[in-house]
Amino acid sequence: MSGQSFSYDARFFNYVPMRAKTLRYAFKVGRAALRVRVRQPAYRTRLPVWKAAPLPQTQTDGDVALTLNALTIERFSKFTL
Repeated sequence: MSGQSFSYDARFFNYVPMRAKTLRYAFKVGRAALRVRVRQPAYRTRLPVWKAAPLPQTQTDGDVALTLNALTIERFSKFTL
């Protein structure tokens, strides 16, 4: 394979959605915005379902107490796939 060059760049992710059958990855090469969709290698169908305790919740550590009364989650993505 003379005349050809290859480069490999590994990416590690802190979170992988195991319930998703496919993964979408958006990135830039120079000025080009690229999107890739691949089969999820860690896809699982039998995963435990997490159930949160009801709010408000209070946790204490010594003489310090912290109470969580509400939680709001907002989703934001720079790339729309």
